[in-house]
Amino acid sequence: MSELAALIDHVLSNDGDLLERNIFGSGDPTAIANQLEDFLHDVFGAVPHALFYRHSVGVVIGARLGQRDVVVKVHAWNASIERLTAIQRVQREFAGRGIPAPRPLVEPSKLGAGIATVEDFLPGDVANGHDPAILTSLAVELNRFITLGRHVTNVEGLVGPALLSVAPSTLWPTPHSPRFNFEATSDGAAWIDLLAWSARRRLESLEGEPVIGYLDWRVGNLGFDGSTLTAIYDWDSIGLATESFIVGSAAATFSSDWSQPGGSLPSLGEMRAFVSAYEAQRGAHFSEEERHDVDAANLLLVAYGARCQHSDHLLIEGSDASARQGWSGLLRERGDVGLLLG
Repeated sequence: MSELAALIDHVLSNDGDLLERNIFGSGDPTAIANQLEDFLHDVFGAVPHALFYRHSVGVVIGARLGQRDVVVKVHAWNASIERLTAIQRVQREFAGRGIPAPRPLVEPSKLGAGIATVEDFLPGDVANGHDPAILTSLAVELNRFITLGRHVTNVEGLVGPALLSVAPSTLWPTPHSPRFNFEATSDGAAWIDLLAWSARRRLESLEGEPVIGYLDWRVGNLGFDGSTLTAIYDWDSIGLATESFIVGSAAATFSSDWSQPGGSLPSLGEMRAFVSAYEAQRGAHFSEEERHDVDAANLLLVAYGARCQHSDHLLIEGSDASARQGWSGLLRERGDVGLLLG
């Protein structure tokens, strides 16, 4: 078994192989490794030394090719050649403007049933999103991201938030992972859907023009040196949304790292503190209408997380996804307080 196959075997033995079967047509670690190693050899003419293997929305591989470390991501959700090409164009522009963006190395390419992208690997340490210094850094850097994004003129191919991509009569888009099945887990989810509908109705007429934003802004997608941001990963998370939607969504996720127990969600107080820190860097408070949009985006994202957690609770044997913990617990608090930014 190759070193990459051994890494894959370790991940699949803990998490299951549903995503890999959907992408590669197999749950066999050696067969999956062969496809990935063949792809890298065809592109770079070298046998890769595996650094890491992860899976979530897609599959992510770190590899050393001679003196260069690269990251390969095989996208399996909300992805097309056109969209990923547009993202790479913006990614290169951001890198040229001083944003810590890894530079894409090859054009998006079909791999199995997914689409592969390859970029330079930027090192960075894991940060504690509950540290006030990290919270402030995250708010400051998100504002810098959005501010620089306003200068990008070619946004062709970028799309809006997945949570707003469905018809007004439909509440939820297709979940981001095949692990979740909302249709099969509707029992007991009415209270979640009710809160999500209230947020969706408030988001039907968002205040402000869409800008380029990072729609999954959280420490698990970022690398740090102390409190200094050194790397932004997962660029397939960028898209077009209003500033208020981007900030409200980020307030719900900024402290999260799914490699940690429980994901490390923010508290209500931390979500408010994040928005306040963002406004301080922005140099102006959101208007009353914008604050309602921030609140609605935050509520919708928390409700989506709770809906995923509810699916796990019903479908995964031995799941400890309690309705009083995690996303569901946070959503109950959100529902009780009404407006986050009252």
